[in-house]
Amino acid sequence: MIFWVLALSACQPSEPVSGLPPEVATLTRPAVSPSGKYRLVLVEGAKDGVKALSFQVQDAASSQPVFSAADLFSTRTKTYFLWDAQDRVWVSAGTQGTFFWQKEGDAWVRYDFASGAAALPAFLKQAAPVQH
Repeated sequence: MIFWVLALSACQPSEPVSGLPPEVATLTRPAVSPSGKYRLVLVEGAKDGVKALSFQVQDAASSQPVFSAADLFSTRTKTYFLWDAQDRVWVSAGTQGTFFWQKEGDAWVRYDFASGAAALPAFLKQAAPVQH
């Protein structure tokens, strides 16, 4: 019986996992950006009737949203949401790929990791090496 509980827990990518660094956000634990300006908050949704996740960047002081991503990422695969040292939001989403959002002026601009525009954060090099 304990085995089944552990196996089911391991399949829940949106739940906090012991040992995740503070820059990685979970549904129950937002992550504060390295500069301290922003909080990364996960948002539940649905895509084609399937549970999915997105994210919101909030002002850390007021908790007011400054950006809400339109993208939805399936919860059927392991998905990570995190900050890098330059206050970029990274999402590594199983078979969907790896992306980052960077603040440019007043907008948050999405980039595909494959563009080569930024180096992969160390956590993703270890946690999701197949994507890169």
